[in-house]
Amino acid sequence: SGSLNTDVKLDGIDLSGNPNLVRLRLAGNDFTSIDVRNKKYLRYLNVSNNRLREIDLTGCDQLSEVLLSNNYFGFSTLPLPSMYWQTYDYYQFNMKADKNYRVGAVLDYSDMVLREGTNTTCGLFMVDEENANNVVALDESYYTFDVETGKVTLLKETEANVFLAFANDAFPGITLTSMPLRTDNFRVRKPEDFGK
Repeated sequence: SGSLNTDVKLDGIDLSGNPNLVRLRLAGNDFTSIDVRNKKYLRYLNVSNNRLREIDLTGCDQLSEVLLSNNYFGFSTLPLPSMYWQTYDYYQFNMKADKNYRVGAVLDYSDMVLREGTNTTCGLFMVDEENANNVVALDESYYTFDVETGKVTLLKETEANVFLAFANDAFPGITLTSMPLRTDNFRVRKPEDFGK
């Protein structure tokens, strides 16, 4: 809904339209890039359910509703929340993970989970095989998280699927147990059981 501005670029294509763009809804189109910089009248932006990894909201000073959910943003690329935004929806698609990892594997999600000047926390959660909504936090005997490098070392075999969850203090709507930035499910196996 809304008119498209001539300066709005979608995946490198210029779209013609209204220079006084107020509402832009481009949800569910598999876009990988959207340029909405300097849209001084833009109040509503919905680009959920695409494949975006970054967005620049410079010059969009009238925004009050920002919906960026279900894309591939990380803490490093999500726009910081603004006190002027009435709505900011930013739950993301899972970060990719292999189906299995060996005990001792080091997973590097630093480009997604670290943001300069902020603090990131990490947790490892086991998924109930019969109820995917039932998850249990595993203690730190199963993993280490280096807050400086953003790397996670897997220390113990898991008896069921697990996932890594990340939270960052710049994004108060994200906690380790509520809408975290998280990985796909995976198993941690002993070297001798790997590949079985």
